[in-house]
Amino acid sequence: MRDTLTLRPFQAEALRALQTPGHLICVAPTGSGKSLIFERYASWPGTRTLLLTPLVALARQHSDRLRVLGIPVALAAGGAHEPPPSDRGVWVNSPEALLLGVQKRGISLLRLWRPTLLVVDECHSLWEWGERFRPCLNRIPDLLRDPGIPRSLWLTATLPEPARNALRASLPEPVREIGEFSLPETLRITVSRVPPEARADAVMSTLRALLPRPGILFTPTRSLADRWAARLRGAGIRAIAYHAGMSREERASAERIVRTGWVQAVCATSAFGMGMDFSHLEWMISSHAPPTLLTLAQAAGRVGRNGRAGQAFIFWDPTDFRIFERDTNTQRQHREMTLALEALGSGSAATRALNNYFGHTSSADPSGIH
Repeated sequence: MRDTLTLRPFQAEALRALQTPGHLICVAPTGSGKSLIFERYASWPGTRTLLLTPLVALARQHSDRLRVLGIPVALAAGGAHEPPPSDRGVWVNSPEALLLGVQKRGISLLRLWRPTLLVVDECHSLWEWGERFRPCLNRIPDLLRDPGIPRSLWLTATLPEPARNALRASLPEPVREIGEFSLPETLRITVSRVPPEARADAVMSTLRALLPRPGILFTPTRSLADRWAARLRGAGIRAIAYHAGMSREERASAERIVRTGWVQAVCATSAFGMGMDFSHLEWMISSHAPPTLLTLAQAAGRVGRNGRAGQAFIFWDPTDFRIFERDTNTQRQHREMTLALEALGSGSAATRALNNYFGHTSSADPSGIH
């Protein structure tokens, strides 16, 4: 069987499945090599891959990686408007650039190009953002019918069972599902309820105890990320900010600096999340309650990779949810998240609880996470 040497079992299984028409949902841990599946597929003769990714930084990273591998690639996201490669290769798009672009030529180009595979990277975004914030995401399954792409690969590290069921129902048969969610076994999670007036001191004392090991301080807003970065630099800590309010060039520069190992603390919003693969980061602190368990799992998945012992600290208070948009649906989610944080526990119990929630035996109700 071609392309099976040196692959992990889930990667080899996925590549075998992609040799015939059909649709594949692949759930595998952050940093486990999900991208290698479509990279190997794109190296096969006669293949044309449409890669949709929800974040501009991810689109750029994938494009750079594919070029290094010698695979023809074109980028149509984040201000780039390249048409698909002339024949074999990968066309990297954001959903909005493809389906709502200014020229509105995306579908016409697809019909002419006739991709053999649709890849949806970080597909949990459809469930997390699609209905309310980015409705264009919910139109992606339609591409399998018009222009009629015969294969699709849906990649994620975090997809709860209700979301997997909804995704399966939206795809034409046959649909297969492989892999499972798993946080690193070496990751220890600590959840602490801390009132707002004590938050800054709790975060700072925890962060100082973790230094000089490098890690991430997640904040819910861009302004808080900037303020924390300035505060840490004032205290002699090598810190930088990272968020979507920065320009594309500023974010790319920040990623290069993080990769050098110079940075001790990345002060970031959730923009420093999906696709950020820095194996040397050993800890993360969430200064406020994550809005969802999916957000929490994505943040925790940034650290403790490649066998390193990782630590995740979640500081929260029910008042944190006032930061986020308020409507009936969000209020319900926040009530459920409050119950989930209270039930989550710490250490190995918290890791097991999250593994259960995102696993096949999970409950659809986050308040019953334990």
